[in-house]
Amino acid sequence: IKKIRKRLYLFIIKTFLINKKMTFHATSEHEASVIASYVKNSVKIIPNIPNVVMIDYNRKKQTSRLKFIYLSRITPKKGLLEAIRLFGEYSTKVSNKCEFHIYGPISDNKYSKLCMNLVENYKELGCSIEYKGIVEAVYVEEKLRLYDIFILPTADENYGHAIVEAIGQGLVP
Repeated sequence: IKKIRKRLYLFIIKTFLINKKMTFHATSEHEASVIASYVKNSVKIIPNIPNVVMIDYNRKKQTSRLKFIYLSRITPKKGLLEAIRLFGEYSTKVSNKCEFHIYGPISDNKYSKLCMNLVENYKELGCSIEYKGIVEAVYVEEKLRLYDIFILPTADENYGHAIVEAIGQGLVP
């Protein structure tokens, strides 16, 4: 159904809305090439500009346990399965003196099930890994401040907003 909607959308855009003077905006070379494959108009690349964030250099560690956070969509592109594997291996080597909380909307149900099955396997070994649900955008910075290390082994980021937000809150990416 997505493919049909996309074709209908492109047909309407090309037929009724695009004029020769119109310029499209892309945030990367890859995005520009994708847009150019659909339209003959000019495509300009303007990178994303991050929000200016203040780093709290006086941030104090909350507990003796090292706290890891994953905060992104749950989809193969973001690398959560690999993050769970790496955390599980690390956690078992340090006698489970750390915890890993996963936040984000589930974009791929099949992938999410693979991730949650792996979580359960590591929990049986004593690892502290837990899916905590979705964080509303207005609470992201507040949530990040509760953790020490941000994990996002993404395969492809146009601009890593989440990474910049984590660094802005004093987390190690």
